[in-house]
Amino acid sequence: NLPPGKYTALRIEALLSPFEDGQLGVGRNPNDPNFVLSEIELSIRTEPAQPQKVKLTNPIADFAQQGWPVTAAIDGDEKTGWAISPQQRESHQAVFKFEQPLELNAQTPVQVTLNQQYGNRLILSRFRLSLSSQDPQTLKTEFDSERIRAAQQHIKDVQKELDTMQEQ
Repeated sequence: NLPPGKYTALRIEALLSPFEDGQLGVGRNPNDPNFVLSEIELSIRTEPAQPQKVKLTNPIADFAQQGWPVTAAIDGDEKTGWAISPQQRESHQAVFKFEQPLELNAQTPVQVTLNQQYGNRLILSRFRLSLSSQDPQTLKTEFDSERIRAAQQHIKDVQKELDTMQEQ
């Protein structure tokens, strides 16, 4: 259930999950932990019997596999979708803006449907969904894998330098 308020976008985060061999991935297949999100839909139930679909538009993602853009997750075609190979061992996220802001005056049931049409091979393992009330023009995908890797490498280099100084 959503509390009363104004909502402008849906975010999905594909989160890393460990496999038995210790490696990480965002999909369920340890050999190819990719996923294909064929379609994503959001519905609210202002009337108990009739769900109301919220139109998703202008998606952005931190990364998309060549030929599998995030826009394909809202194109109505189950044979297409958003995928993230060759970066399937990193967390990713996408933001789907609402065509019109969703203004709720009362607590409202919400349903998000993730349609994944590639069997058990290319399915999300762990994910997190959230809604935003921010101006959709200011929303960005926060994961910057290249920047994060560079920062992690810098930390390792500094730690190595500190270790060397302590040995002297």
